[in-house]
Amino acid sequence: KSVKLKKQLKYWEKICNGIKEDSIIWREATGESGIAQKQFTLSNQETEQLRECGTKYNAEIPELVLSALGMAMKQLYGNEKLLVELEGHGRAELHKKIDIDRTVGWFTCLYPVVIFATEDKNEMITKNAENLNGIPQSGMGYGYLKDKLPVLKPEVRFNYFGEMENAMEDKLLGDFSAKENSPVRVMMMDAAIIGGAFGVSIKYDCSKVSEQQAEKFTQAYKKAINDIIRFCLNKETEVDTTTELCGDEVQKDEIDELSDLFN
Repeated sequence: KSVKLKKQLKYWEKICNGIKEDSIIWREATGESGIAQKQFTLSNQETEQLRECGTKYNAEIPELVLSALGMAMKQLYGNEKLLVELEGHGRAELHKKIDIDRTVGWFTCLYPVVIFATEDKNEMITKNAENLNGIPQSGMGYGYLKDKLPVLKPEVRFNYFGEMENAMEDKLLGDFSAKENSPVRVMMMDAAIIGGAFGVSIKYDCSKVSEQQAEKFTQAYKKAINDIIRFCLNKETEVDTTTELCGDEVQKDEIDELSDLFN
């Protein structure tokens, strides 16, 4: 009933109503079952370059690698919009009334985002950075409000763990569940920087994605990340997004309304 939740409901309604759930064309009826895994790792030098790219767009690594994810999907399947379920740790500071400093673990939250893929990389990265930075309260309100919203069924789940110690490598790149279990999504991706190198673990539904398709996607995704690195490093000037200029309290649709008044 709060004003903030009403604004968030409007935001999530726009997200949920604005995406057409076109399934990615990887449904091959493979005859297999269970979960399989692919993975790749960038070199330490490539990872440092990825960090440097973020400074050109005032963007975080997740915004860049999610843009690359959209690029890879567009290249393989033609989707210009990709519905992704983001998984967050839920430990972002929402307000000062709740102190979570003495707690351990995650308060996992799941929420949908739309990733855009366009031929213009500058436009694509800027748009995705604005959308991701504009998510209210790091997506934590979505779980509370989702019963009031259209049901979405993203085929891809993505989780960025941030920087982790080498001791966590086996846990990230290993098996979280038995291969005989039914997957929650068609593709589930965990990414992190471990030992100074960015890596991605890709678990996929063997009944819907063949091993050949999974390998093709893995290579396309790694190439897309490197394409973004090369593009960003060649930019001479930094790019400010609207959320960087206006702050988190002003939502993207409000900025657009103000822009319309003066144009």
